[in-house]
Amino acid sequence: MMMSVSIAAALLPLSIQAETNAPGQCASPSIVGTSKAIYNLKPPAKPGSPAIGDLTRTEAESYDAQGRRQRVEWIDPQGDVILAFVEFYQKERRPYGALYVEEGELTPTLEAFTWSADGRVKTVEYRKANGEVTGSARYFYDAQEREIKRQYGVQGDAFSSSDTVTWEGPNEIGYVWEKADGSVRSVVSYTIEKVDEYGNWIQRSAKRDGAPTMREVRALTYGAPSC
Repeated sequence: MMMSVSIAAALLPLSIQAETNAPGQCASPSIVGTSKAIYNLKPPAKPGSPAIGDLTRTEAESYDAQGRRQRVEWIDPQGDVILAFVEFYQKERRPYGALYVEEGELTPTLEAFTWSADGRVKTVEYRKANGEVTGSARYFYDAQEREIKRQYGVQGDAFSSSDTVTWEGPNEIGYVWEKADGSVRSVVSYTIEKVDEYGNWIQRSAKRDGAPTMREVRALTYGAPSC
C-alpha cells in the first residue's frame, strides 16, 4: 500500500500537546485516550456519497501511561474498522516503527522511523512485507515538539511535496501543501470552535482552498497531572 498524503498527515503527527506551566505548578496531564467523530461538510460528489452533516467515520486512539500513542482505528458509520495503526517505541516518546492495515489488505504496511540526535527531525519509510520501500517522508519539529514541516517523496535532500504547518498554542490551525518548486497545491485551514480546560481543541471545522470539507468533534481522556 502506498499511503496517501492525507492519511499519512492525519496519522503520523503526535499533534496533541501538553502545555508546561510555571515552576511549582502542575503540568497539563498526558492524553491517555481520544475518540473523534468526523462529519462531512462537502456537497455529495456522487449519488450515495455522504450528505452535508453526515458522519463519515470515527477515530479511536489509545495511549500508554507515558502519553505515547499505541493504536489508532478508523471506523466507518457501519461499525467496520477500515484502517488500523499500531506504533512501537524505542525510548521516551520516540516511535521507531508502526504497522498499517487497511480494509481489504492481506499484509500490513510497515513504517520505519528514524530520529535526529536532538529529536527534532523524523524520517519515515513505508515498506511492504518483502522490504520494498514504497514511499518516504521527513518531519521537522519546533522546540515545543510541534510539527512545522512535512516533506513527502523524500530521496536524499530532494522531495516531491511538502506541508508547512501553522499552530496556535497546542492546536494545529492549518497547513500549506506545496510542490517541490514552492508552488502551492492546496491550503487547508482549521477553525477551532471549542477547546477543553487544557486548551486542546475538542471541536474544529476544516476548509480546503476556502471550501468547507469536514467538522471534527473530539473527546480527550487525560491521565493524572504531572507536578
